[in-house]
Amino acid sequence: ITKKTFSIKDTKSITRDLNKALNLTTHGKWGPVHVNIPRDVLAGTEKFESFKIEDKIENTEINQDDLERIISLIKVSSKPVIICGAGIKNSQTQDEVILLSKKLNIPVVSSAGHGDVISFEYPLYSGQMGPRGNKIASSLVKNADLILAIGTRLGFNSTFYSYDNISQSAKIVQVDIDPIAIGRYFPVEVGIENNVKIFLDNLISFIKDKDLKINNENWTQKFLKEKINYYKERDEKADVNSKIIQPSGLFKELRNLIPKNSSITLDAGTLCLQATDEFNFYEPKSLFTPLDFGLVGFSFAAGLGIKLAKPNSPVFSLMGDGGFGMTVSELSTAVHHKINTITIIMNNKSWGAEKAYQRDFYNERYIGADIKSPPFHKLAEIYGAKGYHVSQLQDLKQAVSDALICDKPAIINIDVDPKALYSFRKDSFKHRSQ
Repeated sequence: ITKKTFSIKDTKSITRDLNKALNLTTHGKWGPVHVNIPRDVLAGTEKFESFKIEDKIENTEINQDDLERIISLIKVSSKPVIICGAGIKNSQTQDEVILLSKKLNIPVVSSAGHGDVISFEYPLYSGQMGPRGNKIASSLVKNADLILAIGTRLGFNSTFYSYDNISQSAKIVQVDIDPIAIGRYFPVEVGIENNVKIFLDNLISFIKDKDLKINNENWTQKFLKEKINYYKERDEKADVNSKIIQPSGLFKELRNLIPKNSSITLDAGTLCLQATDEFNFYEPKSLFTPLDFGLVGFSFAAGLGIKLAKPNSPVFSLMGDGGFGMTVSELSTAVHHKINTITIIMNNKSWGAEKAYQRDFYNERYIGADIKSPPFHKLAEIYGAKGYHVSQLQDLKQAVSDALICDKPAIINIDVDPKALYSFRKDSFKHRSQ
């Protein structure tokens, strides 16, 4: 769960140990460090010198032979794709990726959970790949002959560790700051252990004055046409007329209502997983998901932290009714500290993912799949927050508009079709369908 955990033994070592912990969080692959300060240490007294975070020493060298090899692979590729992961966000290199993509005319996709890595408005960006991503991005990765995997481990949510989700014949160039990630799940042609900013700066400089003849024009033009059709169909097929609110119609309306500078948090569960690639992100670090841990209840609590970090940006937290029930007590925290997020509860009165599996693989023999919850919009008011109840899609616009200006934590409780369920992990139950 953490990169490291340790205890501080005495008061004299507090500054040294906290310095060590702070460096560990952002050295190499980013992650949390747990520091335990026992009560007897906290009860001690000490006079400290001024606190200074140590500078990290990074390897700035990129092997020129590796750069030559990458250029050679690009030159002979007719179906290249760039996969961007969290490393791009953490190193703030969106502009460098776009520059590289433009120079080489290569489409860009994001790994799962990182749809905000490149602005939605960049024409060669196609969104999130993988079993829970969109079909255009996923198709690029499945059919590519060259994959430039930059700042991504090509992990479970993106690939399910299966060639069903990534081209088996593609040559892979993988760049990651974590040496364990390189070639861990898929063999690579070139592996580079380094900060992705250093790599991108080196590669862009390397190709700056080169006249590269690249044979991928047909591939990229085909992608651009398919992308236009995909987003057009996404809007056209969204069901906004059903008497009972459907997820597709809800997502379409939210796309139009959520301001561009917003941050969005997602929960685990079938409704939030359906939302994975339903929103458009315009700047990095505006999408937050639980990813590998599948944490039900994550979204609301995460949204509170994000609002504190980005107080001037609206924060929308999407949840199911089950997930919100797990962290509803944090309404007290939100109200007490005036953390004014907007929580969208897609209330289908069930544990949607589990009910979908029971429907599809257990002949609709439902056990513990249905939920009885209090009216969350009324509960919000009791806590001192604002509550809104939406049972018809046409009422959503007013609720969101009011929530954006109410100057309180806001809960929008939306009645969603209980039958709009989807099984995402059908591969886990193949043995039951034979």
